[in-house]
Amino acid sequence: MCATACRGTAVRCIGAAAAIATLSACGERSVAERRVEQAHRSGDDVVVGVAWPWAARKEMRFGEGIDLAVADINAKGGVNGRRLRIVRSDDHESADEGRLIAQRFGADPAVVAVIGHLQSYVTVPAAAIYDNGGLVMFAPASTDPALTAQGYHRVFRGIFTDKAAGHQMAEYAVRNGYRRIAIEYVRSPYGRDLANAFEEYITDHKLGIVARQSYGADEVSEQTFESTVREWKTLDLDAIFLAGEVPSAAYFVNAARKLGLTTPILGGDALGSPTLLAIAGAAAENMVVPSAFHP
Repeated sequence: MCATACRGTAVRCIGAAAAIATLSACGERSVAERRVEQAHRSGDDVVVGVAWPWAARKEMRFGEGIDLAVADINAKGGVNGRRLRIVRSDDHESADEGRLIAQRFGADPAVVAVIGHLQSYVTVPAAAIYDNGGLVMFAPASTDPALTAQGYHRVFRGIFTDKAAGHQMAEYAVRNGYRRIAIEYVRSPYGRDLANAFEEYITDHKLGIVARQSYGADEVSEQTFESTVREWKTLDLDAIFLAGEVPSAAYFVNAARKLGLTTPILGGDALGSPTLLAIAGAAAENMVVPSAFHP
């Protein structure tokens, strides 16, 4: 779920969205092709919408990455000789707001492609609106496998899926000889999919999941996890897999370390955020968290 807003990543996101929109004229004519042709005839800027929870997720630095990418592309001549211009819209991490944004972008004939959203539960329902409206959508951070399983022609993903991340972290656990593992996951599609993928791989390799607990993401504190941590201290665990998001998962890390549970903690990609360190601090030392590799 987590996006890296480094310069190279943003250039690839924007460049891919613009290139896909430009190349769409190679196939059967559609709303998308007519939209791109109209933009070409106008000679105006190439407009790409970016839908993201800008206010809530400033720590991800995604906006700065977008700005660097646009400046880099325009300095090199833009897209087919025309300047690239970004229109931003804040989805507030709301599925309803995401749908409204998709409708607004779809109704704007100047917009030829969209980058977004952050949360899969926003991206998946919005994707149908973008595809039906003839807009190319490039999702840089949504890991739900359902996004690219619907047969859409204009929806593309630029990151791994929850299943791939779960399997990779389970493979890491197997390689390191962790045989007794507990799973803590947030009760959301992201948490369940990640936890299930991890457990599936571990079970296939004849290792043991000796405990599995879940928690709700709302109103979580360190106290939420104290009973689980005390119970798990008696289980002689080799590792814990934490399929959660920040800030809630960071409170689990704090609770575990404060109560003396020193077991290695493996996380999901959503923990690859400065918020984890801001809340957990030194308690997050030696955690292992997956992230997309961008050379």
